[in-house]
Amino acid sequence: MDLNLPKQIEPDRKWIRAICVWLCCVITGLGLACSPDDTPNKASSGGKSSLSKIYKFTSDTSHYFSTSHEGKFISNTNYLYKPNLENLPWHLGNWEGFSLESDDPNILYHRFYQNIKSGAGVYLMAVYGTNESQFHTPEVCYIGDGWKIEERRFKSINLRNEVFQVRYSIAVKDDMEHLVLYWYLWPDSRRNITDGLVMIRLAVSIDTTVEDAEIGALDFIQQLSELKMDLGSEDQVAETFAPALPAGNTGKNSTRTEWAPYREKAVSWLKSQVVPNNIVKEPVQDRRNLLISYKVPKDSDVYRYVFSKASLYDNALAVIAFSMVGEYALAERIIEASSRVLSPNNDLWFSFNTHNSWPDKHDHSGAIIRSGASAWLGYAITFYLKTLLIDHPNLLQQDHAAINHLKLAQSITDKILLRQITDKSDPRYGFFTGGEGRYSYRWNKKAKNVEEYFIPGSIQWASLEHNIDIYFLLRDLAVLTGKDKYASSAEILRQSMVTKSWNSESGQLNRGQRSDGADTAKALDCASWGAVFLQAVGEDAKALTSLNSTKNYFVKSKNHQGYKPYFDLLLYEDPEINSLFYPDAQEKNWKDFPMIWTEGSLGVAMAYLKMKQPEKAAEVIRSIVALQDKEGGLPYATENLRYQFSDNSSVAGTAWLVMVIAALEDENNLRLFWQK
Repeated sequence: MDLNLPKQIEPDRKWIRAICVWLCCVITGLGLACSPDDTPNKASSGGKSSLSKIYKFTSDTSHYFSTSHEGKFISNTNYLYKPNLENLPWHLGNWEGFSLESDDPNILYHRFYQNIKSGAGVYLMAVYGTNESQFHTPEVCYIGDGWKIEERRFKSINLRNEVFQVRYSIAVKDDMEHLVLYWYLWPDSRRNITDGLVMIRLAVSIDTTVEDAEIGALDFIQQLSELKMDLGSEDQVAETFAPALPAGNTGKNSTRTEWAPYREKAVSWLKSQVVPNNIVKEPVQDRRNLLISYKVPKDSDVYRYVFSKASLYDNALAVIAFSMVGEYALAERIIEASSRVLSPNNDLWFSFNTHNSWPDKHDHSGAIIRSGASAWLGYAITFYLKTLLIDHPNLLQQDHAAINHLKLAQSITDKILLRQITDKSDPRYGFFTGGEGRYSYRWNKKAKNVEEYFIPGSIQWASLEHNIDIYFLLRDLAVLTGKDKYASSAEILRQSMVTKSWNSESGQLNRGQRSDGADTAKALDCASWGAVFLQAVGEDAKALTSLNSTKNYFVKSKNHQGYKPYFDLLLYEDPEINSLFYPDAQEKNWKDFPMIWTEGSLGVAMAYLKMKQPEKAAEVIRSIVALQDKEGGLPYATENLRYQFSDNSSVAGTAWLVMVIAALEDENNLRLFWQK
């Protein structure tokens, strides 16, 4: 090919012969348009944005359903915004574009780009649509035109620290041989086609070797990724998010301690719980990348009920744990998985099966909703973003994936806000109620055992633990978004918790608030997490008193020691239910049950770290790591308590171990988590 020819001269005839293959592949009325006014002299870059934006599109090699080839395509241009597609520049790096004429009304966008240095040529075609029926694979066109597909596989492409895959084909007809690459792009992992879908296809003539054709295609893909173009996208949300976070040290400021090997084993174990894995090899596609909450032996009586269950709270903890150790890609995948299971009205169920689709919008009988668990996920998203903001202060003005994550946190929080009590005459004023649905227990005469049963309806009790979770979510979301509704709601909640929940007799916060007054039962979380909350809101004296009250929950069990969740309640709080479980010891109490709760114990360790008592935190860590199994997992508890506590390895305990050690080793982690 004569590279010195003017643009008005057509490309090599071999390329022109291929045009018929592409003509059938574009859908009428959609895609990229080359207007009659387009000329080769148009500018080589577009847009007026002074701040380069980053888009992280969800990519896949199929548009009908999610596949294991899903990845991320990174670009500086929003290819899901049609005006950007319609005005792609004629110059992309060393590539110069030619517009190809066609009388076929289906052709919306078709260009030939030639590399002025190497002579390589690429046909670029992109199809945009909002309906699956508007797309089909390029192989259909090739086969229909008499070509033979001699090779068809997938190829992974590393692009800007992410990996995406393309469908890779080699087509042959007569003396022509083409390398064909294509992939699909969605705005995010929820893959709602009504938000728009783009298929990008490249065809490269194999004039010398397949390797040369690949080099040309990969260089062209790199140019598409690096193109900076913004023709006024309707999504202006990036301009509104400019958080003013407290200054922190940049980067990871970690000091490796004696606990690092335990942290590393725990991280490895958490990764092994992500589906698909050896437990659930083929998860429901919208649940992929969630973590299964427990690792349960197959011979266990409860295996069939919980083997694939992914609890919302546990996955939120995993997001925080992975963020603390710099495993941002893993954290992001969990956030994306959580976005896929968000219901149409922005509710999140407490837990999800991963081997089937329960619960979903079609079947959620027996599913419960908990305000605290939802708040943990919202908070985990804000924590993930805050860790990234340390080194990337313009993140929420540039990175549209991060912006979408923040939108997700807002959607979750806006739903939670509907549960705040706004009647000032109500003892629960300012508090948030618990959610929807609950379980209780009864005697099954036929089976002669105790069974769980579901009770539908709203939870009117306000758990103090849940409200601590919600407070930190509201407070941090107010900082990230600048929205007063979150700040004002957090302030009302803070005042109510400080004035109504502090129990001077027990030296800690009450367990909750009911419509008829305080629930004064004593719970470890309300002492440990309560201490962190009290310190964060400036109640230092009460915070220290609350931390000291955790001694009431201290227990030694066999060769181990730690903390239990209660110390002066029946194991099953209702006497009648307690008698069902323990007919021969109907008053069986937590005082007589030396169970160590790993998650709760590590919550105490975190409180010690917050109170600048790292030596005491280390004592707790030392006792808990002794329970770590050889794979790195921690049991949820050291004893089984039916329907309440399990001695199986758990995400909750293991993630808290990572969080506490990571906070001990890195001051940014300690500062950012539930910060003042």
